[in-house]
Order: sequence, then structure tokens, then C-alpha cells
Amino acid sequence: MPLKTEADLERACSKLASFEGCKLWKWSSPGLAGVPDRLLFKPHGELIIVEFKTPKGTGILSAMQERRIAELRELGFRVEVIDNIEEFKALL
Repeated sequence: MPLKTEADLERACSKLASFEGCKLWKWSSPGLAGVPDRLLFKPHGELIIVEFKTPKGTGILSAMQERRIAELRELGFRVEVIDNIEEFKALL
């Protein structure tokens, strides 16, 4: 079944991460808009922060999301914007 929504993509990636021995946890930060969607915890202490976008290629980062991603990258974190399952598989 093709992935149609951002939620579909997140669910599929969450299952794939679990299968590969990783954790893909939802990141919620009440009172702070624009934080990325998920935290990908990989073996050996690797962390990748993930912002998911619509698989149709129509998802666009808001100005606030761009700002938050830039802040995190300036701190040295790896942040990836993913809009398809193949990109996510490459992270694993």
C-alpha cells in the first residue's frame, strides 16, 4: 500500500526502525513550536533527529521548522528531513 500521508510515513518508519533494533520516538515539546517530529536512537549511542514531510513531495518546512533545525545543527546534532521510506532506510 502506498504511503499517502506524513502519518503513514511515520508509522512505516517506526515499524522499520523497531525491526532494525532502533527506537523512533515522537518528540513533543509543549510551548516550543517547530521542533522536529521524531528522535531516532540507534545502537552505540547514535541519535538522528528526523522531520517527516508528506511522501507526495509537497511538504514544505515552515520558517519556524527551518529555524529549529538550524539551531539543532549549530549545536552539532544531525537533523534529517525525510519524505520517503528509502531515505529513512538509508539512515538505518
